[in-house]
Amino acid sequence: MDNARNNLQMTEVEMSSEQFPVQRSRYDVGVAQTVGTRKNQEDSYAISAWKDQATVDRQGLLAAVADGIGGMNAGEVASNTLMRSFCSEFTKLDPAMSPAEKLLELTARGQKEVLEINRSENLRSGTTLVAVLIYEDMLNLISVGDSRIVLYRQGAILQLNREHIAGRDNDENRALYDREAPPLEERKKVRITSFIGKEGMRLVDRTLNPIRLLSGDRVLLMSDGVFGTLSDDELIALMNRAPQDAAEEAINLVEEKKKAHQDNATIVIIGIN
Repeated sequence: MDNARNNLQMTEVEMSSEQFPVQRSRYDVGVAQTVGTRKNQEDSYAISAWKDQATVDRQGLLAAVADGIGGMNAGEVASNTLMRSFCSEFTKLDPAMSPAEKLLELTARGQKEVLEINRSENLRSGTTLVAVLIYEDMLNLISVGDSRIVLYRQGAILQLNREHIAGRDNDENRALYDREAPPLEERKKVRITSFIGKEGMRLVDRTLNPIRLLSGDRVLLMSDGVFGTLSDDELIALMNRAPQDAAEEAINLVEEKKKAHQDNATIVIIGIN
């Protein structure tokens, strides 16, 4: 791996010792990233202590990716702040909270911290968020912005979250309220309509009912530098590999394409065994 991808922002989370039922599956996690053609790495990620089976059985597996928004100043500040908040605050949550409640609480606390930094340091920073908490083989997720969470199952990839971008929001508003479609040029613009660090941020996608995971499933968290460069077929072709090998090969493919203006790219792959 090159120097850009050696600078991974991995954080292992200490879990509490609360007693919970034992999970049936074991998980394997892979992660890789590249800076692309950008000057700075504005993607960040966090993964809990997934190699400790006893810890996973008690608290589950937490994984998150944050893509700092390059069109704003200090995107890396927002993404790093959010991931640090996820890691530190996860250990403080009430064990009685459900996984879905925990993800929502973590997102709220992270939003508060990013806003506080923006206001105190006069910054205009923001970041996307995709996060999952897997407990007892049940997948809970939350997302803000235009990063993706996808499920690979039986040879197919299914996107699990909605991207908060202008074109999609316009389509939904038109369908719901019979509004006139905007010009095609406007629809093609990838303008993020919700992100961590936005004043009055309201759009958050999350599961209210978790998704049961099956042996052989893969859960992928990606910044747009990955899914904006690789096709579903290219990702599917990697899913028979171990998660770390698949993650590294995905980033190798991104770099091999030598795409002009290649964005930062980060991928986390969780394998269900």
